[in-house]
Amino acid sequence: MGIESVTILMFFFFMAGLFIGIPLAFVLGATGVVFTIALWGINGLYVVPSLTWQMMGSEVLIAVPLFVLMGAVLQRSGIADDLYDVAYKWAGSINGGLGAGTIAICALFAAMAGIAGAATVSLGLIALPAMRKRGYSVGLSVGTIAAGGTLGILIPPSVPMIFYALFARMSIGQLFLAGILPGLLFGALLASYILIMGKLRPDTCPSIPLEERASLREKFSALPEVMPALILIILVLGSIFSGVATPTESASVGVVGSFFVALIKRRVNFQLIKESTFQTVHITTMVIWVMMGAAVFAAVYQALGASQLVDKIAATGDFAVNRWFIMGLILAILFIVGMFLDASAIVILFVPTMVPLITKLGFDPLWFSVIFIITLMVGYLSPPFGLSLFYMKGIAPKDVSTSAIYRSVLPFIGIFLFGIVLLTLFPGIVLWLPKYLMG
Repeated sequence: MGIESVTILMFFFFMAGLFIGIPLAFVLGATGVVFTIALWGINGLYVVPSLTWQMMGSEVLIAVPLFVLMGAVLQRSGIADDLYDVAYKWAGSINGGLGAGTIAICALFAAMAGIAGAATVSLGLIALPAMRKRGYSVGLSVGTIAAGGTLGILIPPSVPMIFYALFARMSIGQLFLAGILPGLLFGALLASYILIMGKLRPDTCPSIPLEERASLREKFSALPEVMPALILIILVLGSIFSGVATPTESASVGVVGSFFVALIKRRVNFQLIKESTFQTVHITTMVIWVMMGAAVFAAVYQALGASQLVDKIAATGDFAVNRWFIMGLILAILFIVGMFLDASAIVILFVPTMVPLITKLGFDPLWFSVIFIITLMVGYLSPPFGLSLFYMKGIAPKDVSTSAIYRSVLPFIGIFLFGIVLLTLFPGIVLWLPKYLMG
């Protein structure tokens, strides 16, 4: 049986398992085990525990629960409320200012949490009622929060980026640096769209009433509340980029610092510790189970000749035309699976096969890593199954229909696609900072 036929069978088996409701980790592991037994017999299963042990021995994995715990503590210490208070006081006096400020908060909170769902849910609970109360349309308020929340997987320290670096054998520091300018660019594009809407259609995003606007003294008095958390993020990322500490060491400092921030704000209690720990265990356990299943799946696929399939694809047809067609096909696949699966799971599943293919086709793997992540962001937002849409439906008032949520994200999907075109035309936006700081 050729590798092409095996590929079709494996992914059919995989998709069938997902559609009947089997958890992703077990579908991946079961697919690998079934094909191992079918092709090599029961003795082939001896490789499964050795693969799992080898993968779990990576020091990089220690950074994952630490970054998740740091974000969970900051989230529960009320930093999102403080950030929104700053945005409300500084930007609320202009049309669209509250929405643009919400995007900025999402970007900052994403840098603290490292995952998409945390920013979407936290800011949705705080910002959505405030924006609706002040006359923002359903479409703009819901779309702003849903789109801004996805920045969590692009702006470092991003948990999916840690897994990407691990499975693509890339530097985590380089990958984090590559995500900074695109993250700022996408945040600026989203904020610019909202401010333009404030000029063109002020009824959809009005400024806050004159009597509610903060004085200059009140604006500056709100800043100290958020400074400890911002300083912590700068220290954590700065220590990674400067080479002073490894990502794992920086994550450890981040955890200690997050508890210190919560202590300063007088919000450390048993409830915070319990909920933060449970959230960390829940997210980390889910991801590790997926990793173990994906390791078996990927190892079997590689043993069956995945590298040969990559060589065949890279060698077919007119190379100059073919490589862009293949790139488009890859992004289409990522876009579709991004509507169904968590970003970390997609990274674990697809990176080991896609990165060698992209490299053979002549694309820069660091540039592709950012395009990969952004395409997942588009999938997160896309109807009818985008994960961010389900987050928003869970926290939105009952009068906000599912169809209204679907319509609200369409302009923001267009902005993300425009951003991908910009990064394709100007790859230096991705590559300049890593090359400048790390060579």
